[in-house]
Amino acid sequence: MQKAKGKRQKLFKQSGFTLIEILVVTVILGILLTVSANVFITILRNQNKTALVTEIRQNASVVLDTFERDVRSASGATVTPSPDTMVLTYPDNTTVIWVCVAPNPPFANGVITRQVGTAPTVALTSKDLVDGVNVSSCNITGDASPAASLLTLDFQMRQGLGSPNKVEFSNTDVEFRTTVGLRGIVR
Repeated sequence: MQKAKGKRQKLFKQSGFTLIEILVVTVILGILLTVSANVFITILRNQNKTALVTEIRQNASVVLDTFERDVRSASGATVTPSPDTMVLTYPDNTTVIWVCVAPNPPFANGVITRQVGTAPTVALTSKDLVDGVNVSSCNITGDASPAASLLTLDFQMRQGLGSPNKVEFSNTDVEFRTTVGLRGIVR
């Protein structure tokens, strides 16, 4: 009987973990989880920034391509500095009006608009406060005479004014600039 009792105590002592072993495993798991959480958060931030930069570049591409096409085919241009407005005239007496509309925080993003003749004004940049972009600065410059040779559009974009989930990128301005010469080519 004594032998059986000794064997049982010996088996009981050998099975299970000590408190020190459990603490060591807990600390190691805690460190691994902390590192994993930091990596995950960093990946999410980079994904948000990539999405923001993609949205900005898509909007800028539309603006720059349309500006270049409009200016190249115009026969004359008049630029007004306040607000930044440009009126392009064409050989068929059609006009295209470009306007830089300043932001109105927190209600409206800054936008760049375009109006062809008497058609309704169209925003060339996304006006969505959360997922859109804010044109934080915009300047249209050039010679105001009908024989103007070069017109410049210079603007900066950032995330929409209503993007609370992307606060770390709120001061990330991306600058764009293009200078285009009038050619009077028929569209």
